[in-house]
Amino acid sequence: MTKAKAKRVHVPAAVFVKAVVEAVKNGQGHEAVAKACGMKTTSVATRVSVLRKAGVLLPKFAVRGTGGGRKLDIEALNSLIN
Repeated sequence: MTKAKAKRVHVPAAVFVKAVVEAVKNGQGHEAVAKACGMKTTSVATRVSVLRKAGVLLPKFAVRGTGGGRKLDIEALNSLIN
């Protein structure tokens, strides 16, 4: 028996960036880009990060995926210090 290899999906950068911009305009997240491009949501997040580090000015997603931890209440924490 052979191991099953993951199917690689090649999405051109221009198509990917258009999908990201469209998802942000519609208030959607990584899932919408993944569906539009036929990718995994984790692959979308990774590619967005890589493109941003390369200098591509991609807009930020308004919708966060699951996880990511709690939001910090900075004012409450600073009041504890004072």
